[in-house]
Amino acid sequence: MKLFILLACVCLVAASRAGELFISEYCEGSSFNKAIEIYNGTAATIHLADHRLGLASNGAATPTLHTFSGSLAPGAVFVVAHPNAAPALLALAHATSSTFANWNGNDFVGLYRMQGGSPLLLDGIGVLGQDPGAGWPVAGVAAATKDRTLARKPAVAQGTVDWSLSAGTSPADSQWDVLPQDTFTGFGSHAVDSDSPPLVANVAHLPALPTDSQAVTVSAEVSDDGLLALVELSWSAGAAWTTTPMSSAAAPLWQGLIPAQPAGALVEYFVRAVDDQDLESVSAGGGYLVGTDPIPTDAAAPVFLESGLALGQVSTTGLGTATAHLVNEGEQAVHVKRIEVVGGPFTVSPASAWIPPGQVLELLVQIQPPHNLHYEAWLTASGDWGATALPLSADGDYPGTTWDGTYNLSGSALKTVLAGLVAGQTPLSYDAARLAMFSNLDNVDGWVECVYTGALVQTAGIPDPAVMNTEHTWPQSYGAEGEARSDLHHLYPTNAWVNNSRGNLPFGVVLNSSPGYPLGGSNRGTNAAGVTVFEPRDLHKGDCARAVMYFALRYGNREGFLDMAAQEAVLRAWHLSDPVSPKETTRNAGIAALQANRNPFIEQPGLLLRLASLAGSADLPAGPAARVMRPDTLRRACPGEPVTVQLWLGNPGGSPLIIHSLVSDEPDCLVPGTVPASLAPGAGLLFPLTIQGPCDGQANLLLDSSAGQSVLPLFWTWLTPGLEAPDLSIQREAGGSRLTWNAIPGATAYRVEIALEVMGPWMPLVVQEGQEFWLVDGLWPEAAFFRVAALDL
Repeated sequence: MKLFILLACVCLVAASRAGELFISEYCEGSSFNKAIEIYNGTAATIHLADHRLGLASNGAATPTLHTFSGSLAPGAVFVVAHPNAAPALLALAHATSSTFANWNGNDFVGLYRMQGGSPLLLDGIGVLGQDPGAGWPVAGVAAATKDRTLARKPAVAQGTVDWSLSAGTSPADSQWDVLPQDTFTGFGSHAVDSDSPPLVANVAHLPALPTDSQAVTVSAEVSDDGLLALVELSWSAGAAWTTTPMSSAAAPLWQGLIPAQPAGALVEYFVRAVDDQDLESVSAGGGYLVGTDPIPTDAAAPVFLESGLALGQVSTTGLGTATAHLVNEGEQAVHVKRIEVVGGPFTVSPASAWIPPGQVLELLVQIQPPHNLHYEAWLTASGDWGATALPLSADGDYPGTTWDGTYNLSGSALKTVLAGLVAGQTPLSYDAARLAMFSNLDNVDGWVECVYTGALVQTAGIPDPAVMNTEHTWPQSYGAEGEARSDLHHLYPTNAWVNNSRGNLPFGVVLNSSPGYPLGGSNRGTNAAGVTVFEPRDLHKGDCARAVMYFALRYGNREGFLDMAAQEAVLRAWHLSDPVSPKETTRNAGIAALQANRNPFIEQPGLLLRLASLAGSADLPAGPAARVMRPDTLRRACPGEPVTVQLWLGNPGGSPLIIHSLVSDEPDCLVPGTVPASLAPGAGLLFPLTIQGPCDGQANLLLDSSAGQSVLPLFWTWLTPGLEAPDLSIQREAGGSRLTWNAIPGATAYRVEIALEVMGPWMPLVVQEGQEFWLVDGLWPEAAFFRVAALDL
């Protein structure tokens, strides 16, 4: 194929709501009848773990925050009540808490969302830092927050941090209906008004000029005065329409994805939204024409200025940062289509970029190491020109010195070190351990809570064992004797009946409950295998798991308890699903002060992931081999002579990658360089590939390895310069503009190209035989530049 010379350029100027939870019901009734209801009025499922409920008593300026687990579906409510509330109210509750649902009418109650590690107030009852006396007035009713129930009016669609606006001064301007004391009937559901269709605005797509290798993200701002039931994207590339749901990003933004389409495809799309009243809105249509990626001619492959990048020692609570530099030493702009880290927990930005001739691209490399391990990885940059790579390294470090001996260890070596660290505790008598637990470790303002049910007992010392007893998480009958009997790391206060009911049962997931269960969130019954097990409430699952794992590390798998009911796998799952809480961290430190050892799985939860088992072999199996080859697709233009490009092959897996063969399906035109017979785990290499003949302009590089087979498609043109440049003109017509140009002798086709700036970079749109191209209004950015190339195919 013969290359055009140049062309003319033409500039074408184209013709020219709420997403948060809120409080929907509040009860400050007689005795312990306290409850709060929160409502999800958004169109997305919301995780409660990302939110907090706060209580500030007697004018306190800082609330005590409480976390609850689970997810809240669109239109659903979540009710938290005091565990000693009336049965009618408890029947409507999804969770109980004696420490949170324990307000008086003059206490502030707030709903928060965690943002960047800090609580952001979304809605509240009362004013933080103020004490109104008996209670705050609402809707003109004095002290309405005391001895009454408040129900949010259906017209309210979101919370407010301004209590004066929320409370109002009369029934007409208040957001609340004030109901008599101990009114519970409204709890469990919440209705909202909605009588307007959704609003769909600011529909757009990125990238503005997509190529045949790029998916397109369509975004729209969608809001409604009630609840959104559906937001969807419909698109067509000239055939049947495809409809896919859009996802909620940050309210009110919704996004959908159109997969990469072939060059020359005309893609049209629109967004449709429907609310819970079946009212709908459809956006105006949008669209774009798909181009193809430019084929580099004499573009030089960019190179890293560094030979390696070591980020040094980085704390697991910190962030390691370094800068890599990728330089374009050639005379043409280079498109780096893919910048990524292969292997290791490093990140890099940007993910792609154009590098002008002679310029240097700075890449920000970061790592927040999850463990105190040595990490190695490869920073790879690739595009149609080939690939290059830079080795990365960093050393994770746990804060302090306690766990320094565990650096870069796993399996049996790590288990040996950890066992030594926990072995030297100061033994306590059983009475001393129980007294410390009931009077200090688990005593909050004179109250001790059952870890299984949330039931409370008031005590300053060891209570009546018939009321509140001591739970041995690892049962005494399975080896919790001697020092282990009084080891506080696995002792917890429990209701006497539940303590006796659990007995020495293994832990597991209950499918069929025993009589009297579930109780307070905990359950007893049979698991999927028909074995009777005990399941703690969600708030204690992780604590329970870490206590059992500590015991197995400290004392061994006594009497094979950890083998029962395959519970180690269940406990490991609970360890991940219920992370370490501040309360658990404080308790661990308190125990360390008493018996001079710590539970390592509380202080450094990741250590458990580095042990395959505490019942059997701790050694982790080697991970499988993996193969990554970059770039994903290679496009080159050869100026009538062979061109050699550089490719990268890496093994980010855990076992050696055995390379059986690396061959071309067009061996006369495409010749890969040699590679070794195997790549060690984490290793990578750069190898050459030579295009040495025209063939038919495409071939595949085939890699056969122990990790499977992969194919790298390659496309190229064999160019000979010499054709004249067409003269390009533009004519405005109804609905668009027409590009026309003169025929060039010897040309068999013409390529239309587009750019967003007069100097490029230029992107080919279509290759065609005729001398005109129709530009449809609405498919281009506000300003775009066009040119035409003459080709000899």
